[in-house]
Amino acid sequence: MLGNWNILNNYDSVVNRRIWLLWKKGIDLSPCHSNDQSITVKCLTNTTTFFITAIYGSNSGSHRRSIWQHVRDLDSMYGSFPWILGGDFNTYLHYKESSDFNLLGLYSSYDMLDFQEVVQDLSLQDHPFFGPTFSWINKQKDNYLARKLDRVLINPPWTSLFQDSFVEFLAPGHSDHNMALQPIQGNPMQKLFLKLKRLKPSLKKLNKNNYSEISTRVRLKKIELETVKIYTLNGQNSIAEELKIQKELISLEESEYMFLKQKTKVRCIKERDKCTKLFHSTIASKFKRDIIRVLTNNEGKRLDSFDDMANEIIDYFKNQLGTSDPNVLPVDSALLKNLLHFSLPIETATELTKIVTAEEIKEALFSQGFFKGQRGIRQGDPLSLTLFLLAMNILSKIRNLVVAKGNLESIVGVTSILNHLYTLSGLNLNVSKTEFFTVGISARTLDSIKSATGFKQEFFPVRYLGVPLVTRKLTETDCIPLLNNIKARLHH
Repeated sequence: MLGNWNILNNYDSVVNRRIWLLWKKGIDLSPCHSNDQSITVKCLTNTTTFFITAIYGSNSGSHRRSIWQHVRDLDSMYGSFPWILGGDFNTYLHYKESSDFNLLGLYSSYDMLDFQEVVQDLSLQDHPFFGPTFSWINKQKDNYLARKLDRVLINPPWTSLFQDSFVEFLAPGHSDHNMALQPIQGNPMQKLFLKLKRLKPSLKKLNKNNYSEISTRVRLKKIELETVKIYTLNGQNSIAEELKIQKELISLEESEYMFLKQKTKVRCIKERDKCTKLFHSTIASKFKRDIIRVLTNNEGKRLDSFDDMANEIIDYFKNQLGTSDPNVLPVDSALLKNLLHFSLPIETATELTKIVTAEEIKEALFSQGFFKGQRGIRQGDPLSLTLFLLAMNILSKIRNLVVAKGNLESIVGVTSILNHLYTLSGLNLNVSKTEFFTVGISARTLDSIKSATGFKQEFFPVRYLGVPLVTRKLTETDCIPLLNNIKARLHH
């Protein structure tokens, strides 16, 4: 019957077989002491050693005093180790641990004083527990009496080592005593479960006090408020009473809202993954909530059809990425070859001119998702600097074909080169941001240049990238602002 269990009893110390101690085979537990009212064992684990004392106190107060002396002796031997004592002490510690304490008042018997003295002298304390306060009941209808005769005590080393341990007092069942359950160790999920179990009574009490029949209470409070409003209008009540009840109604309505919201969440968690009607209803509700039903375009026109809204969204993101410029023409490779005077090795040329597959393009940098960029790469792309240098190299080669002089013909030649670069690369000259500086040119020539180009004339001195540009040799005075900025950076 007990094939997987070891058993220890105190038959040798008492004739009526008072205590049984059982533990599963494989647990390293060995007996230390046994007498008519207790059994003490030693338990070894991978990390520590601790002692357990099972107690069944005598019904006789005078005979029970021998167990208190035995506990003192055990403390002198094992008190430096974690030690737990539990069982039926057949007496209680405090007057409130008896259901008749309202009648007896601040009462302490000799048995209680003996017990209190041992607990205080040995620095023992009740193990943290949850469950009923009383552990024994006489089960008499007319002379009801309940007391805490069963308890679990621990010493300071146990408190320090087993900080997460606890005791649960279970329902008494067929016995008139409650069973005490004390897991020494457990996995994290078990600990969480038991902590939530301990929290459950407090949550039930909170729910009963604050959310019981909440909808009915809200309805009754509304009726009360309507009645008080009538009394206020008739001059029978002050406005303060009406405001007080209105505040109470608002508080009840907020509680009702939170209660119903939480109830909906619980129901959703329970049923949403079962393909139930609630699940499909929740999905449909979310779908309806997320649908865009109306848009307003840049012209202020209201768009309420799905086709119009879809076209507006597509056009918006296409405009964000830019539009193609019809003035930008394909590049003539012969022109570039003549400008750069550069030829590639045959194998490199073959590699660069071979047919590129659609899959290679998709996997390369030019894949931009659903909305394709129409004007090359976006600003901030790592390739932008390299492509800009390549374009400026072409501009420099074309610029060398034109002789720059301080007359209208030279300026027109330069602008035509810039316009040609625009057709090749899409880099267009912004006339409103272009300025020119002159030295030794007549007013008539200046007027003709400004009229032909639309450029704005500026005058020296001017700074470019912090460096002063002047028509003469730089002096120390010209460089003072630049030197001051450098010194400021060095001292920063």
